Amino acid sequence: MKTYYYIQVDRRDFGDLISEEGILRLRIETAGGSDLIRSPVKDGIIAVWSSNPQETKQLPEVLICKDETQNDWAAWITTFAAKIRPFSAYMRLIPHSDFRQTMESTPTRDIGQFMWPTAGLILGEALGASGLPDKALETLSATAFLSTLTFVMCRTATLYPGYREWSHLVEMWKSVREVTKQKTRTIDELSVARVFITAMDALDNRGTSKDLARNDAEISEACRHLLKTPQRNLSNVFDNHFFAVTESMMHGSREDRVRAFDEFIRQSDNISVPKAEVMSFMLGYLASRIAPGTIKHASVLSPVSNRYPTAILWYGFCAGFAEGDFSLPNISERRSVDFPLSARRVIRELFRVEPAWGFPVCDIGYLELMALSRTGGDPFDGLIRTTQGSVIVELLPGVCTSVNVFSKPPLNSQDRELRDREIIFTMGKQIECLRETYKNLINSDSMKRDDIEQTLLFSKRNKKK
Repeated sequence: MKTYYYIQVDRRDFGDLISEEGILRLRIETAGGSDLIRSPVKDGIIAVWSSNPQETKQLPEVLICKDETQNDWAAWITTFAAKIRPFSAYMRLIPHSDFRQTMESTPTRDIGQFMWPTAGLILGEALGASGLPDKALETLSATAFLSTLTFVMCRTATLYPGYREWSHLVEMWKSVREVTKQKTRTIDELSVARVFITAMDALDNRGTSKDLARNDAEISEACRHLLKTPQRNLSNVFDNHFFAVTESMMHGSREDRVRAFDEFIRQSDNISVPKAEVMSFMLGYLASRIAPGTIKHASVLSPVSNRYPTAILWYGFCAGFAEGDFSLPNISERRSVDFPLSARRVIRELFRVEPAWGFPVCDIGYLELMALSRTGGDPFDGLIRTTQGSVIVELLPGVCTSVNVFSKPPLNSQDRELRDREIIFTMGKQIECLRETYKNLINSDSMKRDDIEQTLLFSKRNKKK
């Protein structure tokens, strides 16, 4: 068992944790990881290191506070330790209950055939949020995918199996976007969370079933059917004649499939379905059957994107299931998933190993960001960013999201005019100083006339008459 170093301090002695001289004065104790799962007493906070701080002189890696006191501690540390702001880029502030969950959770690494549908779900949200064509998936930066709510939720489900505080996680993601003044997305966060929870329920993911709306049970059954038998139809799941007819036409040529889908859209107003989300799933699924295993026909959903915004998410999810019978011995008769390379990057980030102990890899933590946003100033002032133009915010240990930021706010027309006048005035003063200096140089008694003419760009004898 690995040995950890820790000490409990109150606010009076907190300064010793962040100074080299102060650390030498502390009485550091050692313990195993399981022995640290205890709540701080009174108003203290437990600082934890993975190596002896009196030798390494490092800041604590984790600060454990009592439950319900994390906001107060974040505000106080932000003010007291302003010299190392943001402190959450160097050490994590974790409530005791979250610390227990981090210590006791065993991350899920192997998801098998669910890997591509999960990546497709994230790519689908990225397309819906950006409004770009599916070709843009080849060039979008990794931060575009990290900014999605589906990535945050999938990453949480991976690191913390059985996680149940989904509504709180969604609220944190939403709050980060609000305080950093991000653009409003066409698909609201509750709809995205609903799609994610429905898809996760198909995996019998512990902790999501209680959040699943009864009206989405039919969709969950369809997802489960795809996971078990991706080469079969969903006509038996959805008792809808027109859907069954359209699905049966999704085995011909590419042109026939597109025509069948266009006809389904044209008749969508006349198709009776119990809930709008069921229609969103039908649209996403049928669009994915145009070219199974690819995300190359997102544009076919444009006519219904406003009415059924989550259809693009279901399109990405269902696109992760390739067409064909995988029991066939002849590999040439199978069809595999052909996602853009960015999907590999998404999968890498989803299942990236995050040590339970270690320094954060974010630019700022959620608690500190919220504390700084309440001061009225710029929460990113003086922040050292991992990537120019974006900031990585940690919501939970190992779970981060990305937001776009600008170095300086754009100037309005009045400010721009004042700035231009100031520049012209400054340039004028410099020109006058140069002119006066040159005049004094010409009239100097110490200079000979010949020397003066050599300093002129055009001497008098070379001028035209």
